Amino acid sequence: MRAPLCSPPSARLLPRRMLLLALPAVLPAWCTPGPALAATSQAPPNAEVRRTRQRVDTLQQLATSAVVAQSQADALQALLRRVAAPWQQAQDGAAPALAALEAWRTEALPALADRHGRWLQATSAVEAAVGTHLAAVARVLAAPATARAEAMARLDASVAARQAAEAAERTAFDLLAQAQRAGRQALSLLQQRWRSLAEAVAGSTEALRASAASWAELQQQWQGLRDQTRAAGLDSATLAALPPGGPPWAVPAAWGAPAAPVDTAVQTWQQADARTRQAMQALWMRRDAQAAVQQALTDTACSGKACDAWRSDLEALAGTIGQLQTTLAAARAEQGGAAEAARALAPAAHQQLQAMLAWRDSLAPAVGDAGGPALRNLQAATATGQAALARLARARDEALAAWNTAWRQQYGEDAPPDPELRSVRTASAMPAPAPRASARPVEIGSHALHRLHARDDEPTGFGAYTYVLVGASVRPDTLGVHARLQRLLAEVRNLPVAAQMAADLRARANTFVVPVPPGNRDDSDLVVDLHLAQSLLTHMPPALRLADASRRLLYAENGPFLITLPGRLADARADWPLLFADLSTVPEVAVADVTRRYMADLIGSFNPTTADWSPPAGMQVGIVLVRFVKGTGNVVQALFPSLLGR
Repeated sequence: MRAPLCSPPSARLLPRRMLLLALPAVLPAWCTPGPALAATSQAPPNAEVRRTRQRVDTLQQLATSAVVAQSQADALQALLRRVAAPWQQAQDGAAPALAALEAWRTEALPALADRHGRWLQATSAVEAAVGTHLAAVARVLAAPATARAEAMARLDASVAARQAAEAAERTAFDLLAQAQRAGRQALSLLQQRWRSLAEAVAGSTEALRASAASWAELQQQWQGLRDQTRAAGLDSATLAALPPGGPPWAVPAAWGAPAAPVDTAVQTWQQADARTRQAMQALWMRRDAQAAVQQALTDTACSGKACDAWRSDLEALAGTIGQLQTTLAAARAEQGGAAEAARALAPAAHQQLQAMLAWRDSLAPAVGDAGGPALRNLQAATATGQAALARLARARDEALAAWNTAWRQQYGEDAPPDPELRSVRTASAMPAPAPRASARPVEIGSHALHRLHARDDEPTGFGAYTYVLVGASVRPDTLGVHARLQRLLAEVRNLPVAAQMAADLRARANTFVVPVPPGNRDDSDLVVDLHLAQSLLTHMPPALRLADASRRLLYAENGPFLITLPGRLADARADWPLLFADLSTVPEVAVADVTRRYMADLIGSFNPTTADWSPPAGMQVGIVLVRFVKGTGNVVQALFPSLLGR
């Protein structure tokens, strides 16, 4: 028997799922004689074997290309069906986006502007109340004894008016903050709805672009297959023309959705409001301090180095006030710019939204055609492709049979090629392409510590409040003030935090109140803010500065001082009694002992809630009880001598 010129590999060496795509490349290699075959071959394949083999290859290539085209037609059909979903979202998303924009324009923005205007009016009222209060303090200090009662009554009225104005300002600012949050929430909702609409419109646009381009590619590919079919001498009916009438729209132009409105203007406005308020509150506090320092300089008790320290503080205050006024002016200017930008947001967004809707509407005809005529034509084209695949499969099977026949005729019946070639698979049997991603009156029993960052931020409910104050400069080189102050602070810094004390324990507790800089927190080193401490003198019951002894100490010794009140300083009235302890001449090494003695004698020694509030005669710290006697204009004071030689 004659050995075959070339033997094809066994089908077991080639998985069946790979044969379809591998056959065009593999079959020709089967007939490439290797050395062993060359040695035994008697004759090359004859013309009939080569002709039939060529036809098998041609039909296999056509069938493979037709399968690819059919798969593309199926993917295009799925793409056309997916046009409907983003288009419906684009239709449904317009009304919510327009409603969100209208809510910003007619609700959030007017409320924000109204609350902002009311807050500015409230700040003006505080500004006027501060001036009235400081003038009332000055009148009390200048009034003769016979006129003090009336002056103090006016002072109480001014204090009440200032408190009311400050409370109204806080309320107005809180309402403004609510409006700002509501405005940002309204813009956030607008952003969400805007993006949903934009994504839907963009999704429709891209789906139409992709389907139009894919249809054109499919038509071109099919026509190329037809040309190859004719060239192969096959009947034109084997690969009929696709139905005419692809997508009747041109490929839509590339389109980018306008950016969603952002809350930058509202955020800038909010930040400018916060800076404005911070600057105004700092100015009000420094005006209080300025009034206290100026009073010290005009008082005859001030002399020598003490006056030098007060003058130094006054100069520092003047510089700080100037800086704050500059900061305030800049913040107000920023307020105006941000407000204008926020007002301009609505018309600009409306214009962009209308442009986006106009683009969406321009796609309507193409979307309608994609879900109608184009989809029907594509379904017809798919049917045409299925029929063509079946014809090509039959033709290929016939060609394969002819090749087998020619092979056996030349090389004998015992050497069949036996490639076990399958019939061409149809697109419906192929895996579907993955879709693209779519687009708070008892005796004192304990102590606490409160770090005061701004007047009136003390926690409520404590039985007594002891303020740690100073007169003039607390620089390290100021006649021992700084060193004594540090000893005092070291004794109170580890007391429980007042704000964290339970409400039911506060009535039996005294809290030390230390005015500190803004950044000084519970875990920071305890330091005193000089200007804030000086500003508190303006709010102390004026008897403190009407009594000769306490006034002289305040202006000449500079402290540190301990001033205990039966309530918060923010709630103090002109006739409130107070305990005044001066540690100015206490030796530095004894300050800690004096402070501990003061703390111990406050506990269980007197009741600040009684009408006759006074310390015990045996108190170890030399302090002064200062009280204003209503109806007489007199100030009384009782000195309790200290065991330290005071």
